[in-house]
Amino acid sequence: MHPSDTADKFILRLAPGLRDKIAASAKQNGRSMNSDILSRIQSSFEAEDPDRLTRLSCDVEEIKASIARIEARIITVLGEND
Repeated sequence: MHPSDTADKFILRLAPGLRDKIAASAKQNGRSMNSDILSRIQSSFEAEDPDRLTRLSCDVEEIKASIARIEARIITVLGEND
């Protein structure tokens, strides 16, 4: 049995033109229309998370610190090769 066989199924009507937009988005993102729709729905719930921006801000600061360490290491390695 495939996991999708036990997943909840939901039939809905799409406004004119929306199916084409979903299809184009799915193709651009390299996924099925179903996966694209689910990703968009999940993102909408994550956007409602009040702590999301705080966590993202912390993630950005961690990435900046990592980049700074990498840059410093590159400078050190390049200096050792002179």
